[in-house]
Amino acid sequence: MSKEISVDTEEVISENAPIPNPNYPIQNPDSNLNPPQNGMSFSLDAIIDLEFFATYTNFDDPLFDVVTGDVFEDYAKNCVRNDFTKVSKKTLRRKIIDVYDKRKKGIKAMFSEFNRRLVVTCDLWSSFSGDDHFVSVICHWINDDWLLEKYVIGFDVLYKYDHVDIASKMIELLNEFNLKGKVGLISFDDAISKEKCMEHLVDEFDPLVKLLSHDRTFATAVDLCGQEVMDQVAPFLDPFRELIKWFRCNPEKKKEYRALCRSKGYRPTRFHLDSSDDWKCAYEDLSDLSRNKEILMTVYNGCPDHSPLLWSHWDDRIYALGMVEYFENVASRFSWPYDVNCHLVIHDCINIIHGLKEYEDEDPQFCSIARNIRSKWLELFPEIPTIYCLGTILDPRFKIEGLRQLLVYYYEALGVDYNVDEKVADCKNALRQLHAHYEPGSSSDEDDICLGFELDVFVKAMKRRRVNDQEFSGDLGEYLFFNFEFSADDKDQWFEITKWWEKKEELFPVLSKIVRDVLCTPMSTRIPKSDRCPEKRVLDEQRSRLPRELIPVCICKTDWDLTEDGHRGRDPDYRRLSSDSEAD
Repeated sequence: MSKEISVDTEEVISENAPIPNPNYPIQNPDSNLNPPQNGMSFSLDAIIDLEFFATYTNFDDPLFDVVTGDVFEDYAKNCVRNDFTKVSKKTLRRKIIDVYDKRKKGIKAMFSEFNRRLVVTCDLWSSFSGDDHFVSVICHWINDDWLLEKYVIGFDVLYKYDHVDIASKMIELLNEFNLKGKVGLISFDDAISKEKCMEHLVDEFDPLVKLLSHDRTFATAVDLCGQEVMDQVAPFLDPFRELIKWFRCNPEKKKEYRALCRSKGYRPTRFHLDSSDDWKCAYEDLSDLSRNKEILMTVYNGCPDHSPLLWSHWDDRIYALGMVEYFENVASRFSWPYDVNCHLVIHDCINIIHGLKEYEDEDPQFCSIARNIRSKWLELFPEIPTIYCLGTILDPRFKIEGLRQLLVYYYEALGVDYNVDEKVADCKNALRQLHAHYEPGSSSDEDDICLGFELDVFVKAMKRRRVNDQEFSGDLGEYLFFNFEFSADDKDQWFEITKWWEKKEELFPVLSKIVRDVLCTPMSTRIPKSDRCPEKRVLDEQRSRLPRELIPVCICKTDWDLTEDGHRGRDPDYRRLSSDSEAD
């Protein structure tokens, strides 16, 4: 631990003192610290609040072992006080459970006052050994400040591991948190049969939930296809994997390379022991080799113990990584799980398919690979879910006609005969049902919609009324008809749609409620926390060794602490903390 504690004076650490690990910015406003008096036995809770210590320990990877072991006790005796007494694992676990129960009670109270609909994602996990299975249930919504919120409300053991057990566990958790009547959409993990689960859930929710729910998230299709691309272009990248391993295993040559880089004022490349199995990490490792490639070639080809690296290999590498890049660019967006991005799904689909089509048309060496990936993409993501289409409609830059054009372009690029008009009609129907759910007969309640606004806004609204779209009523029709103006900065993928709708909330009071419901839909169902292996949905070895009853306590508590500290959707530095989260 890094807290500085003076043993020569009677000062003790204040509640604003640095926490043990700066990577986990947990605050401890309730600390009540009492220093040990002379002659009194010293214990852990005499210098730090035990609840705070339990929370910190839950963040740490070793999970109880470090702070409850003999090494930590020896350190504390030598560096803090010689009569230090360590805390037992049993005490620390009990304290974590107490803190968890207290926090859970507060979350239940928060949800009891929750007055809008939310999205529920359901995901399946397994233990490190694969013997135990778990289901995670996460709630997503957009708060009053138009920021995306996420809470893991459960990470429970599945005993039967079938759709009946999964559905029952979901209902149990939603009832426990008083959320069953507030669900607007359910998104299932790919390993879960949506149809079978919905058969057991259909009587529990209103029909809109079944209409909008889907069983294949966009992130899953991107991940699986990205990995498939990396596997198929492996022959073009293997020489560079060998180069990485060679430099890593030859310290003298690595020093020579670094010295040459420094002599030319270049920053040396860092060499990992081997390329990662994860396609995104491997992409980053292999892309980083572009720097200083002349120096790499000089040092690497100067040794006769391996096949030389040719300049043609670098050309092949560029083409191979270029195909992976189409998927990596998309994956990098949903690696930040607190950004609203479901309205960009179709746009991203088009970018991927258009990129693959370029390889099919222009590069004979990679043509068959691109064709195989396009077929796999069509297998994994044959139809864009309705909820993503609604997100596109609620992007004021696209609306219904924009959705139609995007779908036509997308399926033409795929080479698929698809009835776009039928899909658009289904989306219109879903939008009407959502609007009727929030305000039945809303067309008769629009007379005072612009009261309190400035004159130019009022005039624009009146112009819309005179030529309103007869197909839709109320503020939905007004929104769909009016042509909004956007700056050049608003026309790219970084358009902040939630800020736009926040400014228009009073102008479109009913539609803005629908926007909150739709835009909080995540691209992925995975838990945004890096101490698990989200790519394979496998708990790490240390957490898998915990007692079953402690696993949900540790995982949920960690998630709640991150949320409470305000990193989610607010602090850009949280993207660093979640760099190996649901997209990594």
